[in-house]
Amino acid sequence: VDFYNKYFFPNNTIMTVWGDFSPKDMVAKIKKALGKWKAAKVEVPALPKVSYEYEYTINYINKPDVNQSNIMLGHIGGLMDNPDYPALSVMNSILSWDRMFKKIRTDEGLAYSVWGYYGANYQVPGVFRCGAQTKSESTVYAIELMLKELKRIREEEVSGAELARAKDEYLNSFVFNFDSRAKIVNRLMTYAFFGYPLDFMDRVKEGVEKVTKKDVLRVAKKYLRPDNVQILVVGKKEDFDKPLTALGEVNVIDIKIPPLNPKK
Repeated sequence: VDFYNKYFFPNNTIMTVWGDFSPKDMVAKIKKALGKWKAAKVEVPALPKVSYEYEYTINYINKPDVNQSNIMLGHIGGLMDNPDYPALSVMNSILSWDRMFKKIRTDEGLAYSVWGYYGANYQVPGVFRCGAQTKSESTVYAIELMLKELKRIREEEVSGAELARAKDEYLNSFVFNFDSRAKIVNRLMTYAFFGYPLDFMDRVKEGVEKVTKKDVLRVAKKYLRPDNVQILVVGKKEDFDKPLTALGEVNVIDIKIPPLNPKK
């Protein structure tokens, strides 16, 4: 109730309506229904400042009843209003599909599922992360390959074929952002809420069309930090191909759930 009384006012609300109706009649009905709803001053608390500095860590969760490892690694991502967002989107597709997937699944046969994702949000940074599931006996090798691909995309230009495939994938799927009225209205409402231009997606599309191999290399060097990733491994260490300490100092995370009624 306190939250409602603080923030629910017409000057702090975005309303969207879609359907088969007369816009003039709909506006009249909304005014009639909500005309007495009074505006008020809304004070939204500022978001606390958070440090986005990060350093390399290796974290391990023991799961002795499994025969494969679940691997996740990553670091802070970015914002969608970053001018480099279109190039990052293309880079992300190449890293995930042409590099991680091809090397670790197709060439090495180490995992059925392997992926990478450069996350970007509207207001606060997203998360860049890569993941894979592999048999216990190839755990450390799979991590080494993932890190190698992260470094490689920062050190050499992608091929013309990789660039073309990634751009085509993005541009060919673009229409599915707008294949229903609900999607269109929700997207426009989201842009309005976060202060983005209403043609934001069109601008991203135009940006993707202009991305070059040099752009991909530039943003990979600027935004990917393979030497500062947080690595998380869930699995049975006794079956690993080599100790996780081969990658550095290991932080063991205890996920045991304490009893509800511990004995005194």
